[in-house]
Amino acid sequence: MEYWNNGMIGRTSLNMKRLLMPLLILWFANLPALAWNHTGHMIVSELAWRNLSSAKRNAIATLLKQHPHYALLLATNVPPNVDTNEWAFLNASVWPDMIRPARTGGRPKPAEITKYHRSEWHYINIPYVLPADADHDSATSFSILTTNLH
Repeated sequence: MEYWNNGMIGRTSLNMKRLLMPLLILWFANLPALAWNHTGHMIVSELAWRNLSSAKRNAIATLLKQHPHYALLLATNVPPNVDTNEWAFLNASVWPDMIRPARTGGRPKPAEITKYHRSEWHYINIPYVLPADADHDSATSFSILTTNLH
């Protein structure tokens, strides 16, 4: 009974928190960020849209209306009370993801959707070489990049 009355419970709890917090931080640090998923792209696009002048919004809308998937993917399923031009702009930010071929085991997408897919245009991974290391390393010295350049 003395153990409980001397405040050991509180100290034990504090010690457990001190042990668990670094472990939880390490665990979360190893999870994929998923920061640039569908929602992330659209949030950044929404922020950009809000900072555009009316003239720039109109110019972008005119340009997007020429997009080959404007009616099929960009300006479809517009939520109530949302401007079609804004919705098309937001969807344009995730269009490269929309036109990716289906993952293995997934429902195939029609060729009309995937024919514009260019995985090599979606992103690029080029190692950054610090200026101080430039004399003995270069971006082309990395084997993955070298094989893609030839």
